[in-house]
Amino acid sequence: MRGLEELMMISRDPTFGDTDRYRFLTMLENEICHQADRVFVITEALRREMVGRGIPADRLVVLPNGVHVEQFAPRELGLAGKTVIGYAGGLVDYEGVDLLLEAVAALREQRSDFHLLVVGDGHYQNTLHALAGRLKLADLVTFTGRVPHAKIGRYLSLF
Repeated sequence: MRGLEELMMISRDPTFGDTDRYRFLTMLENEICHQADRVFVITEALRREMVGRGIPADRLVVLPNGVHVEQFAPRELGLAGKTVIGYAGGLVDYEGVDLLLEAVAALREQRSDFHLLVVGDGHYQNTLHALAGRLKLADLVTFTGRVPHAKIGRYLSLF
């Protein structure tokens, strides 16, 4: 379980919690978890949420996102000597990439030995490009757009 659709929807529209669809999604997620022998969740926070919804704690296992670092060999991409902060995924409004750009702008006030690499595309990418422009981050941020799956490791090796 990576997340809960109903919570993502509430993050976009707080009134969503008052809808039949919210109640249906919540009931559906809870019922699926109650019927499962094991539920793997990606964060302790999600585990606590599901325990709070009555799912037995012994059925919930935290299996965080991760990577086998030995499979990635660092590569340059013109970022030698920089600490690379990275994001790889969908450029959608609820992922918080806008907050990451704002953090980069704030960090720039303290140091300049870093670079943000954003890998992916999505419906929010034009908004993020515009925000990076307003924050004058052109020298600190690279947007790669969508890259072939076979080349993702090249980028992840920099993060």
